[in-house]
Amino acid sequence: MRRRRVSVDQEIANRGGLDQWSWSLYTQASDTRQVVDELQATTSGGVPVRFDRHGTFDYSQDGVGGTAQGRKAYAPGGAALLFTFGGSYKRNTFDMLRDRVDVNAVTGAVIPSFSLILPSKYFPQSRVSEVGGYLQTEVRWGRLRLVPGRRYDRFSLDPDENDEVFLAPLSPAPVGFSASAVSA
Repeated sequence: MRRRRVSVDQEIANRGGLDQWSWSLYTQASDTRQVVDELQATTSGGVPVRFDRHGTFDYSQDGVGGTAQGRKAYAPGGAALLFTFGGSYKRNTFDMLRDRVDVNAVTGAVIPSFSLILPSKYFPQSRVSEVGGYLQTEVRWGRLRLVPGRRYDRFSLDPDENDEVFLAPLSPAPVGFSASAVSA
């Protein structure tokens, strides 16, 4: 496994008419590689056959994202009000590939696979995006606190519809998906 990440964040007080600003940005890349080496024995037509199997599974995920938030406090007429707003965004790209080769341990000949089409993928290369934003007010009267707010979220999954390795074993055609919602 290998992961590389760079991030930066900042909080700023009393600027732009707000009591507090904060923001963060990041980028990240993760790679996972699994290698399998096996020595197997089987019989073919009553004759023992030894073969070496070498397999790999590679998975990668690259992402970027960020957040921003602002806050402003007021105290009109004895009630304490705190306005907060903000948003976030992140995008991740996923990909994977598995491959395998079987070699006769005695002759060195490659043994063809009749049950699998290799290389192959469990899913096509895909991009997932998420975006959200919110606005809320916190109202305090003594010990009583009321926090009304609204949040908007949107999610989308965009697979590579032309991923030849995914489509080769007659996998179903990839279909994108998106949804959004507003919540209290």
